[in-house]
Amino acid sequence: MHLPPLPFRDIAASVTLTCFAIGLFSAHGTDAVRTHVAVAEARAAAHELQSDRRALDESLSAAERVAHEAKVVLEEDDVAAAAAALEKAVADASAAAANPAPLVVHTPEPAMVEIVVDGATETSSTPHGEPDEANAPESDQWVAKSTADPAATAPAPAPTSADLSAAIAAHQDAAIADRVEEAGRDATKALEGSLTSRQEAHDIAASLAEASETIDRATLKVQQQAASLEAATAAAALELSAADLDTTIELADAQLADATDRIGAVGRRVSSATTVTAALEASAAMTHALDGAREAERTDADAVASARVAVKASQSRLDASLADLRRSHDEWLAGENARRELINDRRMVQHQEDVASARAAHVEANLSAVAARANGWAGQPVGVAGSNGQVASASLCEVDFAAGHLLQCDAARALADANAAYHAETGRHLVVTDTYRSYGLQVTTRSRKPATAAVPGTSNHGWGMAVDLDVASSAWMRAHGDRFGWVHPRWARPGGSKPESWHLEYVAADVGAFEAPAAPALLEPLASAFDEA
Repeated sequence: MHLPPLPFRDIAASVTLTCFAIGLFSAHGTDAVRTHVAVAEARAAAHELQSDRRALDESLSAAERVAHEAKVVLEEDDVAAAAAALEKAVADASAAAANPAPLVVHTPEPAMVEIVVDGATETSSTPHGEPDEANAPESDQWVAKSTADPAATAPAPAPTSADLSAAIAAHQDAAIADRVEEAGRDATKALEGSLTSRQEAHDIAASLAEASETIDRATLKVQQQAASLEAATAAAALELSAADLDTTIELADAQLADATDRIGAVGRRVSSATTVTAALEASAAMTHALDGAREAERTDADAVASARVAVKASQSRLDASLADLRRSHDEWLAGENARRELINDRRMVQHQEDVASARAAHVEANLSAVAARANGWAGQPVGVAGSNGQVASASLCEVDFAAGHLLQCDAARALADANAAYHAETGRHLVVTDTYRSYGLQVTTRSRKPATAAVPGTSNHGWGMAVDLDVASSAWMRAHGDRFGWVHPRWARPGGSKPESWHLEYVAADVGAFEAPAAPALLEPLASAFDEA
């Protein structure tokens, strides 16, 4: 005969004593007492089953919370394995809650559980009977016989997504619903007090006690697997947190190195010195935080989390201090560059005055030379190598605005200055028709123009000191050429021995070409120390 657990026997003893006290212990009374005891045992068993199911519900709720927390690290192998074990334990518990042990042993079809794995729905037969059937208690054997599926020899794939908690919630809801709707007619009879048969009451008490034991074992398994998943989740989360801390340290090191360079480049070039002090203090604080983070015990979750928080806080502080430093530096730069621009403006004004003064002095020297040599140039220019019509190429320079034409170098530069003035006034360039003439070319010219061409070897064209221009150009040069050292010789003027309106000669070789004063050294604008290199 199956004896109820100790709590039920205590209740039964209480009922027996009560019945004895009221005088029911007769032949008829004995049977009534035994019936009352059996009914009380059944009722107590039903209440115990309800309590066990509530405990299971609480364990399932806790398991759901653990599964939800495992979502972040569910892809980790250890966590996935623990999650799979918890999934199976939940399925077993759900089956236990939904199938209180019947009086007649039968073998129902295995419960089908859907698990969402990375977006795909997979069906597995659960629960699997884990205890050794040969040595297990009778109730365990019943669970094994009623849930084992010979075809399901391979374990279901471990969940690999964050949908484990949803699957647990589904089992939990099913267990709660089954508790209300399928607790069994026997438990209902016991709770409603409708039992009259002693044998029926005994059988129901035994069946419900066996169901309670099954649920207790399922509850314990859920709790154990939830604890395993919680531990695996904590370990995986710690590993991820430690890796994240190492990454944070690496990025912070780079940030600190860059900040150190920026602070050094800024120096004291700020509008407020306190911003430099604040940046240096923030840099020192980050160094301290990084030292602490490197020393943090990687097996201590709290230490890792605290170290990461400290480094992040130091990064935020350094960022804020650098932003203030940059504003202060930019304000200083604006003032400094404005000062430099003002200095440059003053230097340029002075330079322009110096150039104008030098130009005026040069013009005066040219005018004096022209006055002294009104009849044109005579003789070999100083510094010119060779002879008339056979001047060394190194002593001649090309006229920059008239390709193919050569002059003595001072004469070429003086004519270029005159051309610049002419272009500024008219928008046109001087039109040159003849410049340096070789001795052979002088002979040819003399043969073509015997009345006007000089005797070969005597023409100033042979020294590169004379130029022939078109009508407009020569007219302008006759009026303004003296400022540049060019003269229209008396002999070439109207009434002269050989009038040539197009012919001018350079007579200021001793004055030389105009040399403007050297440009002043200008201050370069400063760039921000925060600009990218």
